[in-house]
Amino acid sequence: MKIINRSGGLFFMIFMLGACVEPYDPPLKYSDVNYLVVDGFLSSSEGYATVRLTRTLPVKSGEAIPAESGAMVRLEDELGAVFPLSETQSGVYQGNVSGVTPENRYRVVIRTKDNREYTSDLVVVMEAPAIDSLHYSFLDDGVEFAVTTHDPTGAARHYRWDYVETYEYNSNFNSLFKFTPIGVEFRHPSESIYTCWRTNESTGLLVTTTKHLDEAVVSNFPITFIPKGSIKLSVKYSLLVKQQALTEEAYDYWLNLQKTTEQLGGLFDPLPSEVLGNIRGITNPGEKVIGFFSAGSVQESRIFLRRGEFPKHMIVIYNNPSCMLDTVAIPDLPGVFTDFVLLVDAIYAPGAGIVAYTTSQISCVDCRTFGGTRDRPSFWE
Repeated sequence: MKIINRSGGLFFMIFMLGACVEPYDPPLKYSDVNYLVVDGFLSSSEGYATVRLTRTLPVKSGEAIPAESGAMVRLEDELGAVFPLSETQSGVYQGNVSGVTPENRYRVVIRTKDNREYTSDLVVVMEAPAIDSLHYSFLDDGVEFAVTTHDPTGAARHYRWDYVETYEYNSNFNSLFKFTPIGVEFRHPSESIYTCWRTNESTGLLVTTTKHLDEAVVSNFPITFIPKGSIKLSVKYSLLVKQQALTEEAYDYWLNLQKTTEQLGGLFDPLPSEVLGNIRGITNPGEKVIGFFSAGSVQESRIFLRRGEFPKHMIVIYNNPSCMLDTVAIPDLPGVFTDFVLLVDAIYAPGAGIVAYTTSQISCVDCRTFGGTRDRPSFWE
């Protein structure tokens, strides 16, 4: 019997596949990628529209995404009503749209400051079903948040989610004293820099479909994951999830955009593809425009997670190992570089009162250095 050694051939194939992966830098000029990007949504829940206009940049550009400012933007319905939008910040156009109904269709019309006109297709208003549950699961390495929803009518088959997370956290040390022009003073509780709240909006694309299922049911769709020991879980965490129902065309657009922007780089990842959307040029019909305009209701659900609710394996104290206390005697205070060091607490000696102060670097004392603010959110429980 003849024995064939297959392991060597398999190793050779894997080696050759890895060896064939080489970076490719396409020879694009800036003008090749200076496309208008439109992200527009009409919320029937609020009767309010938001349209963001930006321009594309080369892949390796380190510049900030340029906003398309100075445009004239309006919404129109198929009955001829017109709703102008105002530029509330650079590249962001917003305004009220009265009487939004699922029986009507809407489109956005844009005229940029160089007098180029663009429009979207007329789109239907998609009514999103309520979120059945927003819940979390404790895993070995962190916490996973997920949503469950369904549409009993079967009309909503495609979904998209955005979220806003807010978390409360503390600095490593609580500063009880502060430097002032006249010396050291006690820090009033209203000036505390120990507790902060930070808010982040989602940046990824979260979409799914139930079109291949018998029922329009989404079960335990993962929204976000927070690793064990994260500062987000150090005190209390809030997650606000916003759910939209999509048309099939909108779902295909966001899914293709997700594949193009988030799943590239591996040997078996999808190849880059052109993702345009439902926006087209009127002044120049051959001009490429990226983006999508859609309309519909938005369903929201919020959940809180407190540190006291963690199981034992999740109780990991968030700690910055570089944070240490130092001691400065009162005569040495004038030499303290206050741009880098803050006071923490006082050191007392019997019969002498305060003889020194403990100090630490600002990043260990001022919670605002982690991007948060001292303003407690109005919704905070």
